[in-house]
Order: sequence, then C-alpha cells, then structure tokens
Amino acid sequence: MIRDTRRLRCAALLGLASAALPASAQVTIPVNSTAQEVTVVQPTGVANGNCTLGEAILAANARNVVDGCNGSSAPGTLVTLNLLAGTYTLDRIGQNVVAVGAQPSPFALPALTQPTAIQGNNAVLRRPSTPGTPAMGLLALATDGMSFSASQLRLEGGVRGLTAATNPAGTIATPGGVSLGEFRLTDVVVADPIGTPFNPGVTTLARLERVVLTGLDVRTTRAGISSNGTGAVVIEVLDSEFADGRGGLSISPGDQHASASVLVSGSRFLRNRGFGGAGLRIVSSQPGLLVTLQGNQFIDNVGTNGGGVEIQLGADGAPAIVSSSNNLFRGNVATANGGANSASTATDIA
Repeated sequence: MIRDTRRLRCAALLGLASAALPASAQVTIPVNSTAQEVTVVQPTGVANGNCTLGEAILAANARNVVDGCNGSSAPGTLVTLNLLAGTYTLDRIGQNVVAVGAQPSPFALPALTQPTAIQGNNAVLRRPSTPGTPAMGLLALATDGMSFSASQLRLEGGVRGLTAATNPAGTIATPGGVSLGEFRLTDVVVADPIGTPFNPGVTTLARLERVVLTGLDVRTTRAGISSNGTGAVVIEVLDSEFADGRGGLSISPGDQHASASVLVSGSRFLRNRGFGGAGLRIVSSQPGLLVTLQGNQFIDNVGTNGGGVEIQLGADGAPAIVSSSNNLFRGNVATANGGANSASTATDIA
C-alpha cells in the first residue's frame, strides 16, 4: 500500500488553442413544456400545440415542424434547443436506438442525428429512481461526424448496461461506436449515474468546461473520452470535478492522428475508487502525444496504479510528452504502483 501527500510542481506548460464550432446559419427551437410526450408508444409525440424536448429533437432531426416545434432549416445547420427551466421527469423509454451489431439501447429521449446544441437554462433531465422506471440512458448521439454541445444542464440517474437483456448505453452516449466531430459540455452536472455516464468518440475536439460528475455507481467504470481518425485532435478538461465515483475520468486518444493533445487544467479529482488511476487515467499509443496537467487537485483517490493519475503512453512510436505544473496530490492510495501517479512506456516528463 503506497500513500502520497506530496505537492508536485514541475515545468511551465504549453497553452492549447480551442477550436470553435463551425460558423454557419443557426436555428433555435424554444422548448415550452417539460412533459415527456415522445415514447416508444407515441414515437411522434402528441399533437397538442406545445413543444416538448422529445418533439424538439424530432424537429431538429427532420429539419421540419413537429407539433409546436419548428426546426425548418437546411441540412447541416446547427439547431439549438432552448429549454424551459424546470425538471423534466423522464420515466419512459423514448427510443430504442439500434446500433450495428449490437442490441437495442433504450434511451429516455429520441436519438439526436443532426448537429445540435442544448441551451439548458439550468433545467434538470431526471430519470427517477422509483421502482419500475426502465433502465435507460438519457441522450443518444447517433450520427458519425455530428457536433454536439450542451450548457447549463443537469442530468440525473442515467444508466449504462446492467444486463445482457437490457443494454442502456449511458447518460450521454454514442451507441455503436459513432464518432462525433466535436463534443462540448459547459456548466453541466451529471449526478448519480449508473455505469459509464459518457464516453464519446471524437475526431476533432472534446471539451469539458465546468463539468461536475458525482456519485457514479460502483458497479461499473468511469466517464471517458476517446478519439479516432487521422486529423488533429484536441481534448480539453477545464475547471471540472470528478468526485465520489468508481474512477474519475479516462482519456484514450487514438493512435493514427496527425497530432493529438490533452489538456487537463484547474480540475478536481476527489475520493474516487477504481482500477488504474482512480482520479485520472490517460492511455494511448499516439506518437508524439502532448499531455498537459496544470493546476489540478488529486485528493483521496484509491486505485491500483497511481491513485491520483495513471499514464500509459507512447508504446508504438515517438515518445509522448507529459508536462505538469502546480498540481496538488494528497492522500491518494495505490495498491500496486505510485500513490500519487504512475507513468509507463516511452514517456518524457517535463
């Protein structure tokens, strides 16, 4: 058993520029009802003149009018769903999303298939824990290359894969290995999920800013971000918190990118339990991957390799570069290697 109470201070870091969503025409759909009207029983909603979140998603997907939601726009246009503040109780399956070669994955809302942004206005999307509520995810992102962003939103109680018979894919999920162009969460809280809350694959950009993940159920593993493709990819985690779960965050860049960088800055990894680095785990064989850890806190995490951080990089090409400064490690425990952090394979640490 290895314990660490050190403060790690290393070299200054290289700043990373953030890519922005493509500038294009945009359409906003005001959601004016918190009701759940799109279900597997009523897949097109209820024609009563209002605009529920499920109907707004259908309108955004179709780029057309659905009940009181007007999503009329050209294909590829970014559609923003502007939510009515309040609690959206999601207690029925909205769609069983079928991925190639996989079982259907139940979600409370219909799958998003077009570039979409959700402006939450502090709304809460809640799968209640009452007996009889289906095990299901909340949001499915189902088209390769689409962009997705959400802000000022709280998501509660999403479920991922408990049994072979029911195959929910997570709170926010890309079923069947869908790769998004961009994935952004800003001022988003994910509370009390069962299983992996999100694990998007991206080809260009993943950015979590002021994201809080808390109370991840101990039955399964951590949140994740992965990437694939051959272009440049940027993964950023800024001023976020991962606490009291079975592992905090896993980042897995692919190994075929022209360039790849990971920035984790100003974030907190607190009281997580899990395999590998219980707070943060970064695993990749991408040649020349740049990893920057700056101003983070890793406190009271318990894992196997690196209670706070585990890094496995650079096995198949040029060494990865890890730059670390002003990170606080305190009270982390590892049962194998490195109470604070563990690094393996061809890794240069600056």
